[in-house]
Amino acid sequence: MDKIHDIITHRFDSYTKSHRAVAGYISENYDESAFMTLEQLAAAAGVSTTTVVRFAKELGFEGYSEMQKALRSDLKAKAGLPERFDETSLDIPEDTLLRKCMQTDIANIEQTFHANDLSKLHEAIYMLSQPVDLYLLGMRRSYSLANYAFSHFGQIRRDVHIINATGLNYPEEILPAKKGDICLAFIFPRYSHTTLTQLAYLKNKGVRIILITSINHAAVDRYADLILCCETSSNSAKSSYAGPIALINYLTTAYMQNNKASSMEMLTETEQVLMDNMMLGF
Repeated sequence: MDKIHDIITHRFDSYTKSHRAVAGYISENYDESAFMTLEQLAAAAGVSTTTVVRFAKELGFEGYSEMQKALRSDLKAKAGLPERFDETSLDIPEDTLLRKCMQTDIANIEQTFHANDLSKLHEAIYMLSQPVDLYLLGMRRSYSLANYAFSHFGQIRRDVHIINATGLNYPEEILPAKKGDICLAFIFPRYSHTTLTQLAYLKNKGVRIILITSINHAAVDRYADLILCCETSSNSAKSSYAGPIALINYLTTAYMQNNKASSMEMLTETEQVLMDNMMLGF
């Protein structure tokens, strides 16, 4: 049988609400889940023991005990960086590595496309188009996504702020945030506690949060007003961000289509500043 994490991730959207709670808890708490009793896991996930047993059977196990044994087996390939590298990167023939990596990224983009219905995407564009401040947040590797989004939105939208990668070392960056503002945040397992702390603070202030995260997102649902999910499978020790980047490209393109006049005004001003300061070549 495939690893439970992989099974959960690819079936996540088909689960009931209670099964998503179990799936989310197991995915983010592999170590604890593998050694919990049925009652303990049910309590931790906030569901009944019957729900956990039914979830185990939906995964293809005869019952909870069999699923628990599989969880313990999976711990041998737990998501530590050295283990990920040893498991994924050393077994692909060199002559097929390029094709394998490209095909994985194409599959990630396809799965990201199918994971987000148009109503959610349209809601995200509506939120991003409001005349309020936009905060971009991502820590550790996810800061690269926040910075990529900033390089796009910063040229077509006013009042865009990127929260520094050092997080709460500079709390004044998020202190001005007010009720009605928007935060576009990026967070993927293993979750950054700094990001979660900042999201909780912003949400408490009334900031509306669009969360771009993994397809299995039950563990972080409470931090978001709207969730857009991405597949981030990879052939290496690090997750692939092809899916999130494609989503950012869509959001900025859709924003420009819905806000043509203001986007053109910002692009014109940006171009003038770049030219005046000789920041651009031919």
